[in-house]
Amino acid sequence: MFFNALTSSIVSVLDKDQFLYTRLFDVLSGELPHDTMDALLPRIEEILSGPPQSLLTVAIGGVIWTASSVIEGIRHVLNKALRVSAPPPYILGRMFSILQFLIIVAVMMLSVLFAVLVPIIFEVVGRHWEFLRFVVSKVVLFIAVSWIYFMVPNVRQNILVVLPGAAVVTATWTLTSMAFSWYLSTFQVLKTIYGNLTGIIAAMLFFYILSIFFIYGAELNYRLSNRHSSVHI
Repeated sequence: MFFNALTSSIVSVLDKDQFLYTRLFDVLSGELPHDTMDALLPRIEEILSGPPQSLLTVAIGGVIWTASSVIEGIRHVLNKALRVSAPPPYILGRMFSILQFLIIVAVMMLSVLFAVLVPIIFEVVGRHWEFLRFVVSKVVLFIAVSWIYFMVPNVRQNILVVLPGAAVVTATWTLTSMAFSWYLSTFQVLKTIYGNLTGIIAAMLFFYILSIFFIYGAELNYRLSNRHSSVHI
């Protein structure tokens, strides 16, 4: 549902420009394992060939409300990791989740547009883009994870406290993407077991591994923060 709402929002901004869609798919293909993209692309195509924009605009409110549950889940996990004992009331927490979801969508839309437009600029001036794209994508990922660690949990933190966990998550997610792509291309175990469902299973397994590292990053921030506090007592 989160992916549905995010993709729908990006669709409304790109206004069905086929060239920009191609660029968007190129960016996603460079960041996600092949089998994961195979599972996600049908969903993207379903959204792109969906109802008229006016109907999509009416439906987006319900989608946002449902998709904000993802933020609620992230908040719950981070509150557990940071030992937050008094979360806000449900309605207030839900309103915060909707607001933060909209902010995340806006930031990701800007990131996608940046990743789509910058290669075009570099092609015009004739410069090599691949290395810079890799660096920029990791910097954007680091900033996004840092923002989630800092803003989503119901506790006040110093921005410096969240940086170690965000750095670890960025590094482990990058290595996981590379290792998972190599595993899927080298070994055929998933295809042998799951057949046509390989793409879906691969996507679920991939994002499950990423979520483990995300929780580990939050726990690392908590441990380092406690150690730093105990040293200064």
